Amino acid sequence: MGARGASGTSRDQQLPAIAAAEDARGDPAGLRRYLQHSSIGWIEWTADFHVRRCNQAACRMLAYPAVALVDMHAEQLLLRQRDRKGFIPVAEQLRSGQVDHVQHLARSRRGDGVPVWCDWLHLVTRDHGGDVAGYFSLIREVTEETLVRRYMDRMASCPSGGNDGWSQLDHLLESIRTVLGGEAALVATIDGRDAVVLASAARHHRVDFDRYPLAGTPCAEVVRSESCIINHHAWERFPEDDMLVAVQAESYAGVLLHDDAGEVLGLLAVTGRWPLGPAGAVRRTLEHVAGRVRLEVQRLRAEEETRLAALAFETHAAIMILDGEYRFIRVNDAFRRLTGYPAEQVQGHGLRLLLGGYNGGEVRRQIQATLARDGHWNGDVRARNQNGEQRLFRLSVTALDRARDREARYVGSFLDVTWHREAEERIRQLTFEDRVTGLPNRAAMLARLEHDGYERGGDAIRGLLVMDLDGFRRVNEGMGYEVADSLLQAQAARLRALAPEALMLARVGADEFAVLLGAEGAAGDGVADLHDEAERLRGAFADPVEVGGVMVQSGVSVGAVDAGGHGAADSRLLTRAEIAVAQARHHGGNRVAWFAPRMEEETSERLQLEQGLRQAVGNGDLHFHLQPLVDGEGRIGSLEVLARWEHNGASVSPARFIPIAEQSGLIRPMGAQILRDACQWLAQWHRGHPDRHLPSLAINVSVRQFHDPEFEAIVARVLEQTGLPPSTLLLEVTESLLADEGDAVVGRMRRLRELGVRFAIDDFGTGYSCLAYLRRLPIDELKIDGSFVDAMLLSPEDEEIVRTIIAMAQALRLNVVAERVETREQAERLRALGCKTLQGFYFHRPLDPAAVAECLRAEPVVPNH
Repeated sequence: MGARGASGTSRDQQLPAIAAAEDARGDPAGLRRYLQHSSIGWIEWTADFHVRRCNQAACRMLAYPAVALVDMHAEQLLLRQRDRKGFIPVAEQLRSGQVDHVQHLARSRRGDGVPVWCDWLHLVTRDHGGDVAGYFSLIREVTEETLVRRYMDRMASCPSGGNDGWSQLDHLLESIRTVLGGEAALVATIDGRDAVVLASAARHHRVDFDRYPLAGTPCAEVVRSESCIINHHAWERFPEDDMLVAVQAESYAGVLLHDDAGEVLGLLAVTGRWPLGPAGAVRRTLEHVAGRVRLEVQRLRAEEETRLAALAFETHAAIMILDGEYRFIRVNDAFRRLTGYPAEQVQGHGLRLLLGGYNGGEVRRQIQATLARDGHWNGDVRARNQNGEQRLFRLSVTALDRARDREARYVGSFLDVTWHREAEERIRQLTFEDRVTGLPNRAAMLARLEHDGYERGGDAIRGLLVMDLDGFRRVNEGMGYEVADSLLQAQAARLRALAPEALMLARVGADEFAVLLGAEGAAGDGVADLHDEAERLRGAFADPVEVGGVMVQSGVSVGAVDAGGHGAADSRLLTRAEIAVAQARHHGGNRVAWFAPRMEEETSERLQLEQGLRQAVGNGDLHFHLQPLVDGEGRIGSLEVLARWEHNGASVSPARFIPIAEQSGLIRPMGAQILRDACQWLAQWHRGHPDRHLPSLAINVSVRQFHDPEFEAIVARVLEQTGLPPSTLLLEVTESLLADEGDAVVGRMRRLRELGVRFAIDDFGTGYSCLAYLRRLPIDELKIDGSFVDAMLLSPEDEEIVRTIIAMAQALRLNVVAERVETREQAERLRALGCKTLQGFYFHRPLDPAAVAECLRAEPVVPNH
């Protein structure tokens, strides 16, 4: 399925679109055509996450016209600061180019101000060189299903029973009321024109009537239409409903309850003094809960019937009558259907027939003790049917005070809820389990860290390790997704074996595992122990693993964060471990990096710089300096263009902002702006001094710039608009670009060369170019890397390298430039070796254009030929 990011339960519903996306990964235009009229929304982004274009479905979901969405940044579409922070690691993953897509769930703010949940699947689009060119996102509005899932998760964490005198139905109604934020909740049966209240729960005002007429109430609408959801002015719409008017209820939600035969059983309703929430989500939540309410209502009905007559056997619930020794006296036909035991086989047997097994005795003793104390017991029990199959029964047993049959002492009823529990477990697996490895997923780890009920435990947390598989992208792309999945499974099995005492192991990213370590058993220095554990795991993963009969080498980079020894943890612990593992990768991988507060500060500072740089590029606030290069006689022959940026009143070093521009994609618009401004300045200067020699203009071109499909057109347009002779422009590219990209880059260079543009190889001598390779390149100049110039007077080896480069350039009839010339001795030695063009502080520092103009005016007049 491609390199993986975070995955969600709604992904299956997007499979057709994803399949099309996989086929059209290299053709965004084809993908847009395929999805143009799809019900799935899509947005195409620039490399810096600004909207380039979108389809109508996306406009409808986000309630923006297309013209308003274009150029909007992704963070503007997110609801709160927490959602925007959650987008940062997603954006970092995509920009890294190490994944093909990332899926995540986030709250968004529509154009009309309405908050919605959206399921985003971000696809990386690449240029012909394989670099990230932009992003293409599929969007599905999942507000309703997300809220339903959250409501149901909160329901699962609410108390379901206890010794507080409440029935299970009372607890269930209180849970429904609490989760939906209602004022009151009730269950009622329908008796002709009236509703009969079976149970209720209220925040302040008690529901103190047992029966009320349906006419003039929203409950009548429920009976007519199966459901009724009102979020505003409920008491004003139904002024005859005394309960709504008494509390001035603003909202009402109700659904009809049906029994197994489809007959109306009653209704479930919730009222509130504020809106309960989106109608669809509230309705679906009540419909989900209605099954459990129905079971409880049926159980109560069965219990009431047995209490009154002890013979009310015409029900779908199994009923059993027991004697004082808890032996079966009678059972109904439903008992036979659910257990497989006919009446004649169970008579005289005790509860042990059903409640056996390793803990059956304890359950039986608990039932008997509770009945002796309270006269009633209910709960879920594991029972074995006649075939030996384990089933889950919801059992209720009541002591009979006045039984007609003197032998009868207890009556019990139960329903088979196995399917319900299995469905709940399946939902839990889909929500919290990684499909590939079987480990808990990112959502499970976050839930554990935030103590929201999943995998809750009393263990103090010592720290968290995040392990990133080095080289996973290479395996994924080179050996295929099946092998990559097998590698993940093998490494997950290895991790289980290596860390059996961990509080939790999880797969938290496409190629990332997390190890949550507890303080239990940690002696001495906890930080030192954590360090030892991180190094132990890193060392163990350095060994190759067999996948499909092939030995695959895949070490790990480890990011470690100490929980502080207090056992406190939240989602920030995972974020910090991921910041640390990014540092480990940045320094070459196969190492352990510890989180330090400065990393968070650096990340925050980098984001602020990126935002400032984006604003500066958008406003055209960047400027440039020029560093003159001199010939053998000291005259200025060319000028190198150097980008400059002032942020918040201070100059930012190019070594700081250029890498940010590269990683964020801003290098393309920034480079185009600097190219245009520098060429425009030189052309203007030349028009004012036609009798002066026109120096060349050398401009560095990054890998991302060079792979921009519009780069050739940008250069041609700038030359045409400024009137600058094309031969004046010298584009400097790196050796690594030429070595890594091959024929595609050479082809682009030749097309630009046909315009008259010239090329130089910058920092020559640090790569792997050979003479044969250089001969086929359309280049005009070699620039000797400054590190060799720095050391040449102290190192015979470095001087020999400089001598060789100069000789090579002369053999190929290329101009050769020495950069970082800072002393007279360096300059004299380079000239003696035959290097005629020199650049460095010894001659000129980088200057603003006005100062360079003064230097050029001071030059002797040399007519242009």
